[in-house]
Amino acid sequence: MLDELLLSAYEVSKLLLPILGVIVLFFLAVFFRKLIKLIELIMLDIKGLDKTVDLVNQSIEKAQKPLDTAVKFSGSLDNMHDKSVTALKNVVDYASNNVDNIKDYISGVKKESKE
Repeated sequence: MLDELLLSAYEVSKLLLPILGVIVLFFLAVFFRKLIKLIELIMLDIKGLDKTVDLVNQSIEKAQKPLDTAVKFSGSLDNMHDKSVTALKNVVDYASNNVDNIKDYISGVKKESKE
């Protein structure tokens, strides 16, 4: 009885295995076809992104010139600020070193205007 069951299972499997193999091959073919289409769509999207990246690069290049101008202007303002600070320090140093002379000069001017 067990032998008969094994023999009948063997006969059924001999008939079903080629049919199942064909079904599996069919599904594999469909799967690979869809996979190839997906890869082709991805490649088209990547080519579309190349155009977008080129447009972004052009926009960045256009924006770079005004930024360079702003950097130059900022550098000029920094230089002007440094010079004015130095000049003010020199004036303060001169005034503090020559306070007595300035005081005498102002006193002399006041005396002349009174006379």
